[in-house]
Amino acid sequence: MSRIGKVSRGILLAVAMVACMAGTARSVSARADQAQTYTREEYDAYMAAHAEKDPQQKIKLLDEFVAKYPKSQLMVYIYNDYKDTYAALKDYPKAIDSIDKLVTIANLDPIATFQARLARAQYFLAGAAMKELNTPAQLTAARDSARQTV
Repeated sequence: MSRIGKVSRGILLAVAMVACMAGTARSVSARADQAQTYTREEYDAYMAAHAEKDPQQKIKLLDEFVAKYPKSQLMVYIYNDYKDTYAALKDYPKAIDSIDKLVTIANLDPIATFQARLARAQYFLAGAAMKELNTPAQLTAARDSARQTV
């Protein structure tokens, strides 16, 4: 592993340890002051995707939701479902991509942002041997995400 990889791995490991000690165990959520601005049809489409047990079908339903409702207030939950589904499939590059999209959502609370960045670090470590994650751009992105977390 290159020197950059070792340094990045050390930073990410430190972030993971701090998060474990902090004991933050809340799920991803939008701020409470955000008013409900989605339709029943939109909510039903999200719930259908969220409840799907087959990972491949779930990804298909999530993709359909994103295509139909790209500006939905439910995107925070959609990206969280993407993250969990891709992680279950051990597709860490796509899980990380979902997290990167999740943390850009404006109404994401600080604890949820922290948890998402922690998950990013964990998935990066889990997939560190993958060719797609062992590039200078990915190492820099992992380091920057870890720095924003601390």
